[in-house]
Amino acid sequence: MAAGGSSKAVLAAFFGNSAVAAAKFAAYLFTQSFAMLAESIHSVADAGNQALLLLGARQSRKAADDEHQFGYGIEKIMHPHPIEKFGVALVVLAIGILIEGFGFRTAVEEARPRKGDLSWWQYIRRERMPELPVVLLEDLGAQAGLSIAFVCRPDQLSEPGGFGGAGRN
Repeated sequence: MAAGGSSKAVLAAFFGNSAVAAAKFAAYLFTQSFAMLAESIHSVADAGNQALLLLGARQSRKAADDEHQFGYGIEKIMHPHPIEKFGVALVVLAIGILIEGFGFRTAVEEARPRKGDLSWWQYIRRERMPELPVVLLEDLGAQAGLSIAFVCRPDQLSEPGGFGGAGRN
């Protein structure tokens, strides 16, 4: 990370989120509140994000070499590791699309009567019970991400025409 300043911030966030996760998990054990358990898991995920940022910063400090002329700062974007069993990855993504699709369809069916004549955007903004809008948006985001991953070959993302080969002749 740049000049140590952002490393300090990321480390502080990592340790802070780890401490908060421990406190929330202790609160869950004491109260048996599933909201506290969910919050503790969320804080663990946040700490995991900071751990990945720290790992990426460490990797980016490697010196340039013949294969990585500009260094390793954007290694995973510009030089993705080739997938040896591409079919397996596609099968897993397809299964994810089916499972997330089932959840999304179920959420849409459950929300339709509550939505009435409102547009989906109006429904999401006005609904007083957050569960359905949250599930709808999470599943929509998951479907979008899985679909993009399914149609884009990783080895083509950094090539001219990029994004799954779009724009190629």
